[in-house]
Amino acid sequence: MNVRAEPPRERHWAYYILLSALVNAALLGAAVLALRWPRHSAVRIETPLPTRATSAMPAELVIYISGAVARPGVYHLKAGAILEDGVQAAGGLVQDADAERVNLAQRLADGQHVHVPRLGEPTTQPASAMDDEEASGATAPASAGALVNINTATVDELDTL
Repeated sequence: MNVRAEPPRERHWAYYILLSALVNAALLGAAVLALRWPRHSAVRIETPLPTRATSAMPAELVIYISGAVARPGVYHLKAGAILEDGVQAAGGLVQDADAERVNLAQRLADGQHVHVPRLGEPTTQPASAMDDEEASGATAPASAGALVNINTATVDELDTL
């Protein structure tokens, strides 16, 4: 018969004490690590307050109307006004106004200069007045050899090319 000898009981308790010490050391290390770890604060998302748009339409337009109107001058109109509103503010078209050469339904822009030509008036204007008119989208028929803006030209003007 083979009998095994059991280790003394004191040794058995030594393993439990050693195992308990290792577990406690691991728990202590985890606690220290958790306390020293940087805390993440909650992310706070703020929606921006609505700001006043810089490109917002002004409440009032200031335009200059010249040419074949009863009272040429500077006029203050409501935002969104069209050329017909400006012509009415200027007293309407005079008898010899060439209404076919202007777009009375054209929306006006703040600071715009609009020239209403007279019947038989040549289409050439000073450069500054022509630039304002071209920028606003108004076009005048092209005379022979004159430059034509293909973005704003009529079919007849394009046929002259």
